[in-house]
Amino acid sequence: MVVRRVGRVKRRATSTTVRATLLVVAALTADTAVWGDVHTRQDDAYRRMIGWTSRHLPPDALVAVTEETPTLLLPRTVKGTWSSRGDLARHRADYLLLSDTQLIAQGSAAISPGLLATVETRGRPVHSELGPTNGALRLYDVRGLTAALTCPSATRPSNDAPTTAPERPG
Repeated sequence: MVVRRVGRVKRRATSTTVRATLLVVAALTADTAVWGDVHTRQDDAYRRMIGWTSRHLPPDALVAVTEETPTLLLPRTVKGTWSSRGDLARHRADYLLLSDTQLIAQGSAAISPGLLATVETRGRPVHSELGPTNGALRLYDVRGLTAALTCPSATRPSNDAPTTAPERPG
């Protein structure tokens, strides 16, 4: 009787070890596949956008952005949460760069749904670059949307000025 129980315990322990080993191998295989995909695919949409803007935008053009990445890559940006055309006008933004991320799809981006709809329907699309990470980087000329709203007292940041979030009127 004792011999049978020892045999069952050994088989059960061996079976559990095999299952655990297979689970670890499967997890490592999946992790390796994801790592390989992330580190081997080419995603140079921002590089292409930078090249295009440096050749086609005026040197003093100010680009409003909704995320941090473009502030590190483009020379004249202002990052903010954009709720209205007035926000863009107060900062004298000439262009608006949008990235098709999950945040826009979920309505959580730093741009209001109303302004996003206005820009997409009435703004002038100037350039777009596709990439696997951010979808399309879309650059809009918003000067036509903000021209009548531009505040004479608004100042444009110099090339050396840090990017800042727009201040909300209080």
